[in-house]
Amino acid sequence: MMKLSDSGQRVFDARYAERNEKGEIIESFEQAVSRLARTAASAEKKKKKRKSE
Repeated sequence: MMKLSDSGQRVFDARYAERNEKGEIIESFEQAVSRLARTAASAEKKKKKRKSE
């Protein structure tokens, strides 16, 4: 499990954490890393698909 410093956690919470409609943080740092990795991988797949067409 990854642990952020206090200042790193504040930056993550303020800028990157997913929030619900009430503005409450609904994911951990580890969940955000997974979400962002899936998004990046999906973009790469789309880019490769377009190049092969």
